[in-house]
Amino acid sequence: MAAHPLLSQLARALRFAWTWSLFLTVPIVAIFGLWLFRTGTKYLDFGLGYDALNGEINLARAAEYEGNLVARDLRLGMQLRSAQPKRHLRPIGLYLPGSSEAALNGDLPFSGRKYVPGALIGESGDAQEVKMRYRGDHYWHWAGRKKSLRVKTKKSQLYRGMRSFNLIAPKLPEQISGYMSYFLARQFDLIAPRAELVDVHVNGSYRGVHLLLEQLEEMVIREHGRMPGDIYSADIVSVDKYRGLPASVFENAGLWEKVAVNNHFELDSKEPIEALVRALAMPSSRERSLRLRELVDIDAFGRFSAFRTLCQSEHFDNAHNWRLYYDPWRNRFEPIVWDPAGWAITWRPKPNQRSRADISSSPLDLALMEDHAFLAARQRAIETFYSSGGDAVLLTELDRVAKQIEPSLATDPGISWKLTSMSVAEVATATKIYRYFVKLILDQIREDYLTGTDFMFTEGSMGPSSVRVAIGGRRPLFGLQVALTSIPDFPVGARLRYQDAMGALQERDISGSLSMKGGTVDLDLFLCCQLEPDPDRPKTQGRSRRMRPARGVYEVSLYALGDEARQVPAVQGVSGRYAGGEHARAERVESIYPAVFQRATLVADEEPVSMPLTWEGTKFFRGALRVKEDIIIRPGTKLCMGEGASVIFEGRVLAEGSVEAPIRIEPEVPNQVPWGTFALRGHGANGSQFAHVQFIGGSGLKEYLVEYSAMFSIHDVQDVHVSSCAFRDSRVVDDMVHVVYSTVAFDGCAFNGAKSDALDIDISEASVSNCVFTGSGNDALDLMTSHVAAEGLRISGSGDKGISVGENTQLMMVNCSIQDCEIGIQIKDRSRATLHNCQLSQNQKAVDAFRKNWRYGSGGIGFVYKTQLAGNAESVTADRHSRLRFHDCALEPFPPAAKSVVVDKFCEGGGSLTPKFPFSIRFPEDQVDSRLLFDRVWRAIDPQVRGLKPVQ
Repeated sequence: MAAHPLLSQLARALRFAWTWSLFLTVPIVAIFGLWLFRTGTKYLDFGLGYDALNGEINLARAAEYEGNLVARDLRLGMQLRSAQPKRHLRPIGLYLPGSSEAALNGDLPFSGRKYVPGALIGESGDAQEVKMRYRGDHYWHWAGRKKSLRVKTKKSQLYRGMRSFNLIAPKLPEQISGYMSYFLARQFDLIAPRAELVDVHVNGSYRGVHLLLEQLEEMVIREHGRMPGDIYSADIVSVDKYRGLPASVFENAGLWEKVAVNNHFELDSKEPIEALVRALAMPSSRERSLRLRELVDIDAFGRFSAFRTLCQSEHFDNAHNWRLYYDPWRNRFEPIVWDPAGWAITWRPKPNQRSRADISSSPLDLALMEDHAFLAARQRAIETFYSSGGDAVLLTELDRVAKQIEPSLATDPGISWKLTSMSVAEVATATKIYRYFVKLILDQIREDYLTGTDFMFTEGSMGPSSVRVAIGGRRPLFGLQVALTSIPDFPVGARLRYQDAMGALQERDISGSLSMKGGTVDLDLFLCCQLEPDPDRPKTQGRSRRMRPARGVYEVSLYALGDEARQVPAVQGVSGRYAGGEHARAERVESIYPAVFQRATLVADEEPVSMPLTWEGTKFFRGALRVKEDIIIRPGTKLCMGEGASVIFEGRVLAEGSVEAPIRIEPEVPNQVPWGTFALRGHGANGSQFAHVQFIGGSGLKEYLVEYSAMFSIHDVQDVHVSSCAFRDSRVVDDMVHVVYSTVAFDGCAFNGAKSDALDIDISEASVSNCVFTGSGNDALDLMTSHVAAEGLRISGSGDKGISVGENTQLMMVNCSIQDCEIGIQIKDRSRATLHNCQLSQNQKAVDAFRKNWRYGSGGIGFVYKTQLAGNAESVTADRHSRLRFHDCALEPFPPAAKSVVVDKFCEGGGSLTPKFPFSIRFPEDQVDSRLLFDRVWRAIDPQVRGLKPVQ
């Protein structure tokens, strides 16, 4: 009997399926086996073998994660390369030998902390040797497919100026929050490492989007215009927690480690951080707040607080993520932004809640909030951010970078969040949610900080010429205008009163903040509300306590200076001034009850009318004297300095002698132990002037937390003028004169017999004209990270360099002579020097350019125009990292041909001072920034002369 046709077809189909079933079942079994193996390995390693954050990795989570990865691999594997979108992020190529990767993965997380050899593929395709390891304390950095790496180059082969950098696997769903946090930090001008989203390839295989983050070291500080100093790190997390250490970094200085050091002090010294910990251990008081002002940069910490408020970061707590830089010249700590995790899911406001207007996640935050100067700095930073459109800039950058990474995410093989695999669509949704919260937080903080003040006044307790003022909203005032019924015909003073936490009446003389504009008294005064814990918002574990504004009540009384019996006209109105200059009118009310400042220890400072002190005749000094007042030093004054005696001025100094009656600063007795330093410190000394002053036989001052490395030191002072002064015979320390973080003009000064460097200028802007340097033990002029214009200098007899141009300095010099030095001018470490109408003679070497400090990646660049090199043992040298170019110069001896030295056709050997090209030109590469400092000197050139300009 014949089979039914349908049965025959079914039989044939079954035989076909049986014949080819191997090709179907084997892949399925293989994929299933791979998934099962990966799941088991992941769970055994990180769920059982290593307890990842209290059991966050369980079997179900590992299975889901590995299953999603297998599915994504299949989808990407079937996608044609030609169909893949073009990626826009900068690629980073790494080569990791199989043995190195196996070593890293052998016993995670412990094996991942040891460096292994590898290679970094440059953008040109060249490979350079590097060392790599995994980085990160928590499992999401190294337990998933996408791992966070630290790459360390050789000193001789930096990568984009970095010796060490991190490639961090994004740890939040939207993938861009790490980058955006650092972008916001730059908007607040905070010290922070470079950050960029990049595409990482390992052994030719695409590993996905990572955050390139510069590793924190000394170069980060230098690139932010700071002097090398100690960087302290505190991170009591992960394995450190199991050492039995208390997780309270602000209670134990031993928990801090140095990641960079100031080699002027003992390398293992922790005096600055020990001083900070001791200060925080003091009881809450005015004295503690004053001590903290001495130790921390209030303005920088105010900006840091504003930054953390806007990104709601609670990631700087009492246990980890703190990085502090101690500036050895300003003698204060500055915060460094490190791993802020801005706008993280944990920090975002919950439904029916607002963003936190105050971030105070550490004892240092809480202590600083007791000082109204800190609150003022925070408010200024926030108002500046909004008034400059910083919120719009931030959102624009967010949109730009979210769009930029879309093609990379489309082919990213390891998109995840805390070992939860994500699809591209899920990332897009997370990004939209992230942007919503960023804008929500920005809008809420704007409303909190910039909403008009609840501002009232009434007649004060001292009568009609006094007012009691109440500030009821969060937005503070930075000025108070008191309108009087008539214009007083006598000078007016002012006092501020408030009640402290004990209910005691405090009074401050604020007459120095007062100015009169017709019948209106204008007080430059900070007035704010109180911030108290919100009883309706109980504290959440690990989060800042929510604060609410409460009335701050002040009383201002006006009086007649010098004759308090006279009556100041009555007050008829009061208005205030916000940080941005807008005005608010106070509402007059019948009465205002006093209010005690419960949580503020430093509400206001004394600011009396300051009258400068006058020094004249002969004055004797012992020890270290700090002078806060402005000082006038009369012609002919003699300041006799005892052994080791120093004077540090924090006010303006006008020391103007004359040719006939110079001011002398000299040893008290001949041949004594040298005196210390004569120093200007801080912005209070801005505008100081010195003329016809003789500094003789000093050294410097080095004591607890402080160093002044010259007998005349200028630290963080602007607009200083030093003319016709003489500096002679410095002793003991490195420099005769040291300038740091300042703007200074030296004119017509003489520097003779410096022990080491005569004039050392660091991270400053300076004009040095018509000065004479003779017999310096080391360099006559030593420059670091500065902009310096030099004209008419005469330098001779330096034991090392006439001028040392180092560490990213820009120098322009015209009509200068350097002779009889070991090296005339040396240009190094990414510095640029332009010489015109100069003469370098009788030196062992006239011009030298090279790379000295590996951190700068390149050597020096020099442009030499219409200059005479004569009688030098060697004329010009430059290493392969540097470049020198000469135009229309007289060169004797004529330099040999070299790749790094270019001599144009108008140059010639011999001593002819007649130019071949009697016009002014500049090499195209010679484009220093166009600041007035350089323009003035450039206008002084004479293109019709080689060498020094003729004496007029």
